[in-house]
Amino acid sequence: MLVGRGFRRARTAAPIVATLTAVAAATCVLACGSEGEPRQQTTVTETRHGRKSPAPQTQYLSNIEPLFFTHPVENGSADINGETYPRTVSEALDKTSIPAAEVEYNTGRSWRSFDAVIGIRDDSPSECLVKFKVFVDGSSIYSRDISLGDSVGISVRVDDSLRLKLSVSYVGSIEPREYCRAAWGDARLSNQS
Repeated sequence: MLVGRGFRRARTAAPIVATLTAVAAATCVLACGSEGEPRQQTTVTETRHGRKSPAPQTQYLSNIEPLFFTHPVENGSADINGETYPRTVSEALDKTSIPAAEVEYNTGRSWRSFDAVIGIRDDSPSECLVKFKVFVDGSSIYSRDISLGDSVGISVRVDDSLRLKLSVSYVGSIEPREYCRAAWGDARLSNQS
């Protein structure tokens, strides 16, 4: 127990107090003179590691460099189910040459949610059917099959996470004549609930 300018042993035998007393004694070896008396008053402040100052309110994934991707992603404007989303992350797929694609981002324990409108870009062939998956720190959080002309708004909690992985895979039975473009419309990280 730290009192005034010196260290005084606590009278209780609780393990936490004994541990703190041992830490204080070890600190005294470094900060005290040869007689064991403190040279000066020392203040110790504890902080929890891994916490950062608050990030901006919203960050679009199209403005973030991915940590990892299996195939290059396209960032920019895209039409999904007749609506335009200016900050979209798209991934090209087909049945044989690129049956699946993943992209992973660092969330740095700074965000509360990931939001996007998922769907197939309107410039894709009509036979496209894609499974969208969201992983947070390696755990599958969301999965949905989407066909051309469908779109779904999603909001996924990413509190205290380090990684966000977006995965798409072609699940259609017909080989499309061109690449299907799986799109994460206005994909963004946010501090809002």
